[in-house]
Amino acid sequence: MDQIKAFISYSSLDKVKAGRLKVRLESLCGYQVFVAHDDMPGAEVFDEKIIKAIHETDIFIPLLSVRFKQSDYADQETGCAIGVGRKIIPIKLDNLNPYGLIRKYNAIFLVDNPPRRPDQWKWSPDNSTTVALSICVICMSVRQTSRLFSKAQESLTQALCGSASFDTSNSIIRNLSHCPHSFTEDQVQRIKKSAITNNDIIGAYGRPELLSILRGKYKCSID
Repeated sequence: MDQIKAFISYSSLDKVKAGRLKVRLESLCGYQVFVAHDDMPGAEVFDEKIIKAIHETDIFIPLLSVRFKQSDYADQETGCAIGVGRKIIPIKLDNLNPYGLIRKYNAIFLVDNPPRRPDQWKWSPDNSTTVALSICVICMSVRQTSRLFSKAQESLTQALCGSASFDTSNSIIRNLSHCPHSFTEDQVQRIKKSAITNNDIIGAYGRPELLSILRGKYKCSID
């Protein structure tokens, strides 16, 4: 099963935040993320690449800011995503609310210098971890029969199996525990294997919760 493909649209002046969100979505959610640029050379080739990426993406994530609204490419990318019916998840970087054809969507706020969470080992310059996990929850809250949900489950499974830090494992386990639907048998077996072989899951404080889910909800036998 494919992973979710995400397209981040932003002003080049916000490229650092776009880059951090890309990293979080890939490591915490297992998504394949395309990051756009609004001022790259070679316009014709770039335009073709952008349009192709939007057509292939599952979710479109505009990073809303005053700079975004002033960018020629950003609004065009948004219009293209709406035109091909992609799921829109706006992120606010400042006081700019979703506008135009995306004004009906609620935005998630990405803020600088957030207070450290109790489960967070390291300081973070923004709350991109929380934003990424919120996006994951949104994608796993759609209809269970939808392709987006199936891809969200597979993405999260791959993210957990490939976790490379305690923080990452804890965050993914927290999202997995809130999933309203069941994972497939194949996914459960892969998660089980990772829970007993991946040292970054074994040493995570969230592992007992993961084992409880595997034993209780999925009836897994784990020594």
